[in-house]
Amino acid sequence: MHTESKRTLILALIADGVADLLYYDRKEDDVLPRGAIEDAIAAGEITIEDMVAAFEQELRTGIR
Repeated sequence: MHTESKRTLILALIADGVADLLYYDRKEDDVLPRGAIEDAIAAGEITIEDMVAAFEQELRTGIR
């Protein structure tokens, strides 16, 4: 497999994960329904930077 193809696939998986986090996994979730994450950001309960930092930490931990 060509390196660029792997890069493209990995980035596509990240995009899918974001779609799952914000939409698909929220469909049947009573605790964090669709829109709840966006509402929490708007309310100042969490920032995108907080979420990016958490994702980065989990990724670094998982790759170790």
